[in-house]
Amino acid sequence: MKRIIVALVAALATILSGRGEIIYVNGAAFPIGSQGVDFDGDGAIECGFSSGGMICTADIPSSACYWPFYVGSGAASQLIVAGSDASVLPLATGIASAPPSGANWSAPSSGANLVIYLSSPRNGTSEWVGPLAAAGAGYLGVRFQAADGLHYGWIRVRMQQPLEFLPVVVDWAYETTPDKPILAGDKPVYFSASLAGVN
Repeated sequence: MKRIIVALVAALATILSGRGEIIYVNGAAFPIGSQGVDFDGDGAIECGFSSGGMICTADIPSSACYWPFYVGSGAASQLIVAGSDASVLPLATGIASAPPSGANWSAPSSGANLVIYLSSPRNGTSEWVGPLAAAGAGYLGVRFQAADGLHYGWIRVRMQQPLEFLPVVVDWAYETTPDKPILAGDKPVYFSASLAGVN
């Protein structure tokens, strides 16, 4: 029995070792527009978030206000986009050299629309529009060039919750093995075994 368990543990370890290593950052949530993500900690922002600031019509009270929020890639990184919009991907979408159907990899150092706040103080109405508003929550696909090659990663974003004013960047991860695809939402797998007794 002990030999069978040891063989199973060895087989599982072999399977998991082929996965590569995923570096995952949790608990560093921040409002969209306030900072960026440095996946590998080298000091270069691979994915930045910005706001164009609110623009309102000159009439009083304003009939329309527009507040856009963007996501942008760094000089050595790219985003999965659909036209001028960021693609907000569902859980377990493959992030690899071939982007999902209907999407493309952006050029390095480019930006994409993520979400827009529209309001009319005159009419007392407001709404969020854009790819993140339509999805509610999801993942941004990112790839970046490091010294050892191209790495794939994801960033989870969501619309604001009660007591929050802006949408939020929740967490992110990347695959440390160059050219190895990652699934949106994929996290490190930890495995441990404990054998006790004589059998």
